[in-house]
Amino acid sequence: MFALIALVFLSILLYFAYEGAVNFKPKVLSVTAQGAPKYVQASVNNANGQVASAQTAVSQCTDGQKRICTMGTGCAGENLCVNGMWADCAPIRICRPGRSTSCQIGDGCNFGITTCNSCGDGWSECVQN
Repeated sequence: MFALIALVFLSILLYFAYEGAVNFKPKVLSVTAQGAPKYVQASVNNANGQVASAQTAVSQCTDGQKRICTMGTGCAGENLCVNGMWADCAPIRICRPGRSTSCQIGDGCNFGITTCNSCGDGWSECVQN
């Protein structure tokens, strides 16, 4: 989607720079690790033999956008979009791995212990101690 927007922008820009364009040649210059276009170049040849070209970065996402990812450790993480590009996967932490705390069991009259998992993104079942 973003590549299409970038190509339309480039084509309009180049068309107005050289009216009478007869040959439009878009080309992907590089891609991300996921295979999405990162940089796109477009060239236009007009009837007079003049050639114009332009290059632009293709946004992968909208700034502030978030998505779930998996860390190299297998733990859940989150990517944040910064300057149109996905940042590295960052861990989602709600607790310190291995930390234990008290918890209520059933009707609240019994108490137990719950432990933060190895990823730091969840608690174990509350078990009576």
